[in-house]
Amino acid sequence: YRGKTMKEKKPISAKRIVLSVVAVIVAIPLLAMTFMFALRGFANIPRVKESEIPASDNAYIVSETLMSAHRAGRKTAPENTMAAFSKCINIMETEGYVIDILEFDLQLTKDERLVLLHDDTLDRTSNCEEVEGFGKDSKVIDHTLEELKTLEMWHDYDGTDFEESEARICTLEEVFDYVITEKGYVDMRYIIEIKDSGAVGEKAMDKLYEIMVNYDVLDKVIVGTFQKNVTAYIDKEYASRGVTRSASIMEVVEFYFAFCFNADLAKKNVGYSVLQIPTDAYIFVDLGKKSVIDYAHKYGIAVQFWTINDPEEIEQLIRDGADAIMTDYPDTACAIAEKLKNNA
Repeated sequence: YRGKTMKEKKPISAKRIVLSVVAVIVAIPLLAMTFMFALRGFANIPRVKESEIPASDNAYIVSETLMSAHRAGRKTAPENTMAAFSKCINIMETEGYVIDILEFDLQLTKDERLVLLHDDTLDRTSNCEEVEGFGKDSKVIDHTLEELKTLEMWHDYDGTDFEESEARICTLEEVFDYVITEKGYVDMRYIIEIKDSGAVGEKAMDKLYEIMVNYDVLDKVIVGTFQKNVTAYIDKEYASRGVTRSASIMEVVEFYFAFCFNADLAKKNVGYSVLQIPTDAYIFVDLGKKSVIDYAHKYGIAVQFWTINDPEEIEQLIRDGADAIMTDYPDTACAIAEKLKNNA
């Protein structure tokens, strides 16, 4: 090759480099979105034949969809108050409906009492901004039960069909005393979410367990939490003591990916017995499908949906075999279930 010269390479222009970078930047999100939309579409493809679903000893997998009052029926009375529980009992006793599950949220007070509240602060549901010693962004953990009892807890409810004395913040013991001891609904089930995080959340779980044992409802309660450390604490300290918990957020994500690719969940160490999920709340995930319910049932996992208020969606979920429906309108949901049962 002596005497031959190599053809010099043309230098890559800055414009070409910029265009290449832009192309990559645009392509990656597009590919990601395509993949995510594909995941959503996967929900329309059945994974399991009904003949492949074995009998399960999971008490929350049921033949008839259970009706659950979300925050004790937040559109029928002030949410998470005794007024709401009273309304649920009244619906059952006057209209003949069966509300199978009462769902509510717990937080720990400064003097270590468990009270019902959904939000991080008292602002939305109470008059805390107007009360001396509270103010905007007041939290349960910063106040004693006696202090919290001074608040009006009906400020996010439009109606006036309740007793103000019943629409104060209430304790877990008050709920059980009313439903079990006073009204005699010993078979009522409960979905209870621990809202606190960190060490406070773990202490709340300790208190919850103690109260569940005292009222003999351990086998009637599903405990849920969005707090990672509380989930781990339940698994470590209470799974062996009979506590049933629902899946955490990340476990729901993992479940959906397993469902999409029809993975064998029997090979995974699943620590939950129940999925508590929305149907179509997220753009890229569609959980409200019969295929999802059947796949979960194959592995002995119950499926409960929140918060379902649309009558058509309630009816479809019942037809698809949902194990429970959490709704703000328990009377409406019960009426739909009754109609379907009578027309079967």
